[in-house]
Amino acid sequence: MRARVVRGVFVSCFLIVMFVLSAIGQETTGGINGYVKDKSGAAIAKAQVQLTSPALLTSKQVETDNAGYFYFQQLPPGEYALVVTAPSFRSFRQTGISLGVGKLPTFDVGLEIGAASETVEVSGATPIVDVTRRM
Repeated sequence: MRARVVRGVFVSCFLIVMFVLSAIGQETTGGINGYVKDKSGAAIAKAQVQLTSPALLTSKQVETDNAGYFYFQQLPPGEYALVVTAPSFRSFRQTGISLGVGKLPTFDVGLEIGAASETVEVSGATPIVDVTRRM
């Protein structure tokens, strides 16, 4: 009888430990990273990178490092928009960025020389193609 109780306690503890360990390994967020460069491929340091989404309470903003690298981490899944600005360059905006759990897409942003009031906008929307119509 006592061996049965000990075995039951041991099995219960083992199952609890296995459940806790499997729950710890569950990922619930993603991230977005990338590089900001000019059209010649030179890194743009200290560019402002802003990320907005209905999944966020407020927008997130980071500054690129000397290599032009930026990184947003622990983002909830959802639809995002990325805006990059730097002095003497046109602003860059990309919408329709879909982020899933455990994903880390990389964006190579190429800024064009121009006034900061000008914006280059890139949409993540997929073009509609009518495959039923013949040309």
